Amino acid sequence: MTVSRALEHTVRTDLSLPDSVPIAVVNMGLAAATFHPDPDAREKLRLDPGERIVLFAGNLTHGKGVDVLLDAFITVLDEGFADRLVLIGTGPLEGELRHSIGMTVDDYAHADATDKVTFTGRLSQRDLALWMAAADVFVLPSRAEGLGLVTLEAMACGTPCVGTAIGGIPEVLDAPACGRLVPPDDAAALSSAIADVIASGKVSYEAACLSQAAAHTADAKASEMISAIRGVLE
Repeated sequence: MTVSRALEHTVRTDLSLPDSVPIAVVNMGLAAATFHPDPDAREKLRLDPGERIVLFAGNLTHGKGVDVLLDAFITVLDEGFADRLVLIGTGPLEGELRHSIGMTVDDYAHADATDKVTFTGRLSQRDLALWMAAADVFVLPSRAEGLGLVTLEAMACGTPCVGTAIGGIPEVLDAPACGRLVPPDDAAALSSAIADVIASGKVSYEAACLSQAAAHTADAKASEMISAIRGVLE
């Protein structure tokens, strides 16, 4: 059993498994009771109602492509499409990212970039959901990804996503209805997609995002998993 068709292909290739060997594709699903729209999210987080927020959540590692996101954000900030980047999580790249942000001060004429990037550290699922509901766009710029469950969680909060067309991300991010897909390691394409989604307005994506997320709840996936297991046993 794998969480995406992309991962199924990898498993079959790496293990030289023939098509006659069944591999069920079922992701773990999202916690619908936790991840849902919250019209008061910005007030609860004490955020400026008009601030345009770009959000990332995950490990701050090379594989997650956070360095590419930082480059892309500086561009959309400089061009006036976004106001703040919020990075939720920790990891080995945090120090390097903080250093890079400091260096941008000499490279750009706009306001000090250190005031425009927020590191929250690790958060509870409840607080993560609040940020997802408050954000204008969620970004997953991974260089490798089995599924990208966080994109489904963001969509369940009514927030459009920009993700890389890698691994299982295209299987859950229904672009362009729910956001955009871009090549990995392409800061220019990423910045353009972020700007496009923000300019289009979050409300224009909300219905499609909620519909996509509804098909991937933990309850729905549990039923699929039970059916898959029964199919093997029978």
